[in-house]
Amino acid sequence: MTFKIFIEIIAFLIISTISYSGDIEQLQKLAKSGDTISQLTLGELYEKGKGLPQDYTLSAIWYRNAAELGNDEAQYRLGNMYAKGNGVPQDWVKAQKWIEKAAEQGNSEAQHHNAFIYYHNDLFNYDRKSFLNWFGNFYKDRQYKKAIVWFKKAAKQGHPSALYFLGVMYEEGEGVEFDIEKAEQYYRKAAELGESRAQWRIGYMHREGVGNAEWDYEKAVFWFKKAALNGHDYAAEELGDIYNKGLEKPDDGKHGITKNQKEAVKWYLLAAKNGRSFVYEKLGLAYLEGKGVSKDYKEAVKWFHKDSVKGGFDSQYFLAKMYKDGNGVKKNNYKCYIGLPE
Repeated sequence: MTFKIFIEIIAFLIISTISYSGDIEQLQKLAKSGDTISQLTLGELYEKGKGLPQDYTLSAIWYRNAAELGNDEAQYRLGNMYAKGNGVPQDWVKAQKWIEKAAEQGNSEAQHHNAFIYYHNDLFNYDRKSFLNWFGNFYKDRQYKKAIVWFKKAAKQGHPSALYFLGVMYEEGEGVEFDIEKAEQYYRKAAELGESRAQWRIGYMHREGVGNAEWDYEKAVFWFKKAALNGHDYAAEELGDIYNKGLEKPDDGKHGITKNQKEAVKWYLLAAKNGRSFVYEKLGLAYLEGKGVSKDYKEAVKWFHKDSVKGGFDSQYFLAKMYKDGNGVKKNNYKCYIGLPE
C-alpha cells in the first residue's frame, strides 16, 4: 500500500464517521494545528456540503492551507477550484500551477490532468473558450512532447486513461514516432484496467488484425462487449451492426459471428440508452420490419421521430410514409409532407 493510498483511506474514514459537532470541532482543532489530512478533510467537507454547509470559499481556504504545506491531493483540488472558479476567482495560470505541483509530487490524477492540458489544450472542458482566450497562442498548438512525459508518469502508476492516451499518441504518431505495436500494448493494459475506450480499440484491432492483435472476430466481440457494458456507446452500436449482418472471416467458415438480429436489437437499445443517436434509425427499421423484435409500428414511429428531430433524413422519409399509410399513427397528409410529428 502506497503512502498516498493510506492517506486517502484515513481521509475517507474521517469523513464517513463524522456525525456530530464534536467531531467537527476536533477536526478543526487538528487542522488549525497544521495537520494536513485534517485540513484536506475539512476542505472536502465544505466542498461537498457533508457534515458542514457547502461553502466553496472555506473549502478553498482549507485546501490552500494543506497545499502550501505540501499535500499533493490538496494541491490538485485547489488547482481544480481555480479552473472551475469555485471559491476563488477563475484563474487558469494558478490552476495549472497547483495541478503541476501535485503532479510533480507523484499524484497520478494530477499527472494525467496535467498531461491532458498539454495534449488537449484544455482543463477538462471546464470553460474551453475562456481557457483559450486566457492563454492565447501559448496553447494554440498541442504540446505533445510535454503531454507524453506526464501521461507516462501517470501510466507507471496504472492510470487507465493515461495508458489509453499513450496508445492514441503512438497510434497517431503524436509527439512520438508512429508505433502501432506499442499503441496496442498500451491499449491492452488500459483495457484490462477497465478503460472502455481502450477496450473498444482492442476490439477494433482484433476485428481488423492490427498490430500484434490477431485477426479474431470472437475476441473482437469479447472486447466490444466489455466496452459496451462499460458505457461505450459506439461499441454497443458496433455489436449491433455485427449481429445484424454477421461476420465471416474470408477463407475460413469456422471463425465468424453468426447473424442474430434479436441480439443486434439488444445492443442497439443499449447504445441508444448510452446516448448513441446514430442507432435511432436502425431501431426504427427493426420495429418497422419486425427484424429481431415483433413488428411494432408505434415503436418504429418513436425511434424515427427521435432521429428525425436530429436531422435524420432517411428517418424523416420513413416517418412521412408512415403518416401517409397510417401505420402506428393517424393518417395525416400534412405530416406526411414534412415528415415530422409534433
